[in-house]
Amino acid sequence: MKAVWLATLAACGTNLTPSGDDRPPVVLDCLPNLDRRIDVAELPLPSAAKGSYWVSSNVAVDLAGAVAGTDRRWDWSQLASGDQLVEVEATGLAGAWFAATFPRGELVAPLDLEHTAVGVLARDAEVLTLLGIASSDPDPPAGRTLVVYDTPIPLYEFPIVADAHWAATGVISHGNGTIDGLPFIGEHRYDVAVAAIGELDLPELTIQQAFRIDTQITIAPSSGPSVARRSASFVFECLGEVARATSRDGEASPEFRVAAEVRRLGFQ
Repeated sequence: MKAVWLATLAACGTNLTPSGDDRPPVVLDCLPNLDRRIDVAELPLPSAAKGSYWVSSNVAVDLAGAVAGTDRRWDWSQLASGDQLVEVEATGLAGAWFAATFPRGELVAPLDLEHTAVGVLARDAEVLTLLGIASSDPDPPAGRTLVVYDTPIPLYEFPIVADAHWAATGVISHGNGTIDGLPFIGEHRYDVAVAAIGELDLPELTIQQAFRIDTQITIAPSSGPSVARRSASFVFECLGEVARATSRDGEASPEFRVAAEVRRLGFQ
């Protein structure tokens, strides 16, 4: 079964400069105002975007951070020899084999580093929603995936502010779910909370006023055991997701200490 871990990618205006003289400035679509909230206009949803992320697997992770006044500070600046710089790309629906299934869809974003499956996104003034998921190819070796939620799932509710919380259940009815070539009936339950705000040190960039957004996803088939997984995403005005840690299956703590995967914004 596939869990959904999406990156919202941004594009272009000059406001941030990575550490190191040989690095280009980060280019944004809008100017962060550091007002302790992220409005819908401050989380761009471009028709196509690319981002590079340093990826680590099965590593210790610090989600608690250090107390810094009323906020926190996280030091995620250190790279290890096994870390890889991977490019992640989001695109529009034009030409996608599943485009007709999601007439409201605006963007597809990869669910995995190999881009074998994508999530289909739409946005309005109040919410960024996930309409469903699909395999990138119509007939991949592992089998086709196509999941359409009866009601779209809110990934982000705007404005994003401290202590905000929302939850939703994506119901997959008979005939609306296929995962790896097999029929699926059940639910994807999302529980999302804005857990903290603070400064985040990355290998090539320091982000002020990053929002840590915790998500628990429970995949509950109509028969058989459920599978739960957690993630902590760090989101910044105008830039989108700059870092993320994903737990192992069955993790109980929102501030888990070992991550199945960690991603941090990087540069080619």
